[in-house]
Amino acid sequence: MSRPFAAGSRGARGTTLAVLATGVALVLAAGCAEAEPPDAEAGSASDADAAAADQGEGQHDDAGQDEDEHEGDAGASPDADGDDGDGDEGAGDNPGADADPGESSADDTGATGSEENDDSAPSEPAAEPDADPRLELLPGVSEILIEQVVDGVTVQRRALIALPSGAIAGSEPGVTTALPVLVALHGNGGRPEGMLRDLRRFVDDGRFAALVPEGIARSWNLGREASTADDVAFIDLLLDQLGDADLAGNTDGADSTDGGFEFDLDRVYAFGYSNGAGLVNQLLARSDRYHAVAAAASGLTHDLLPTGPVHATSLLSLHGTEDPVVPYDGGVGVAGHDFLPIEDSVALWAARFDCPAELDTTRTAQGNVRLEWAPCDGGHRVVHYRVEGADHGLPPDLEGGLFDLVVDFFETADQLAP
Repeated sequence: MSRPFAAGSRGARGTTLAVLATGVALVLAAGCAEAEPPDAEAGSASDADAAAADQGEGQHDDAGQDEDEHEGDAGASPDADGDDGDGDEGAGDNPGADADPGESSADDTGATGSEENDDSAPSEPAAEPDADPRLELLPGVSEILIEQVVDGVTVQRRALIALPSGAIAGSEPGVTTALPVLVALHGNGGRPEGMLRDLRRFVDDGRFAALVPEGIARSWNLGREASTADDVAFIDLLLDQLGDADLAGNTDGADSTDGGFEFDLDRVYAFGYSNGAGLVNQLLARSDRYHAVAAAASGLTHDLLPTGPVHATSLLSLHGTEDPVVPYDGGVGVAGHDFLPIEDSVALWAARFDCPAELDTTRTAQGNVRLEWAPCDGGHRVVHYRVEGADHGLPPDLEGGLFDLVVDFFETADQLAP
C-alpha cells in the first residue's frame, strides 16, 4: 500500500506490481499525490540529540548526515537524524550531526511523527489494481511502500520519490523534460526525510528527480548491520519501476502547455553518507547503471572488495582526516568493519576504472587536499577531497557547500562522460 507523503493524508488510488528478481519478492503499490516538502527545521531540532546519540555524527547538521553505526554514518553531516542512536560512531562531537540531512529529530520523519508509524500497518484496504500497472507519480514528494522478503520473512520497506513541484524555470512549453535520477542513501540511523530536505531545492530547479529509500532498521547491509537485506537488489528494483512510471499524469506526451517529466535512466547518480556511502561502494561493485556517484565519510572494507568486472563511473569521495568512525588511515572502525585507508580505497576504484596512475594533487582555498585521477575509461574521473581536521561529520559549507559540490560533480560528469 502506498500513500501521499503529505502529512495526514493517504492515497486512495493504487497500482499493484509483483516482481521476482535476485531472490527478492517484491510487491509495490503506488498511490501518489503532491506533498509538502519535509519540514526544513526538522533536522536541526535534535542536533544536540544527534550529537550525543551518534557520537561522531557530524557537523553538518543539515547536510543530511546520518549517524551510521556501521559505516561511519554516525557523524555524517548529511543525515541529521538525531535519533540514530548509533552509539558506535564515536565522533560525537559534531553538533550538527544528524542522521539525515534535514531530518527532524523529534520524529525523524521530516514531516509528521505519525506518518512513519503508519507505514507498516496501513489502515485502509488495498485499492483495486488498475488496468495499467504502471507506477503513477505526481509533482512533489510521493511515498511508496514495498514488501521485500528478507531471510524468509516479508518486511515492508519505503522510499520517497521527489519530482519538481511545478514548472521548471526556463523550460520550453509543451516539451517533456528528461530528469536524471539521484539515489540518496542515508547513514546508519538516518531517514529518507532528512536526506531529501537538502535535495529539494535542486529537485524543484529541475536538476534531477530524487529517489530516497529507507534502510531496514535504518541501516544498509554491509555485513555487520541490523539489516540483512540485499539492498543493492532493492534499489535496482526501485529503479526498474521508474522506467515504466507515468510521471505528473503525462499520458502520451501530456496535453498541458507546461509539458511534463520523464526519467532519464541513462543518467542515474548515487550519493551516500557514512553507511550509505558504504552501500554506494557496493553499487559500484555490483551494478552498471550508475553514471556518477559520491561517497561521504566511508570507503571500502577488506570484506567487500570488488572482485568481478566493474563499470567505469565518475566517483567523488569526501572524508575527514580525524574521522574516528571510519578511520582515514584505515583499520577497524564502526561495528567492527575493517576499512582500507581512504586514499587506498579511492585509488583502487581509479585503477579499476582505467584511470592514469599519476594523479593531480592540489590544495584548495579552504585548506583541504584535492586528489584527481583523470581521464578514466569513457571520460570519467575520480576525485577525492581530504578534508583536513574534519571528523565523521563534514562541514556543510565544504568547498562552497557540500550538496552543491556533489551535484556540480554529477552534472560535470554528464559533460565529460556523456
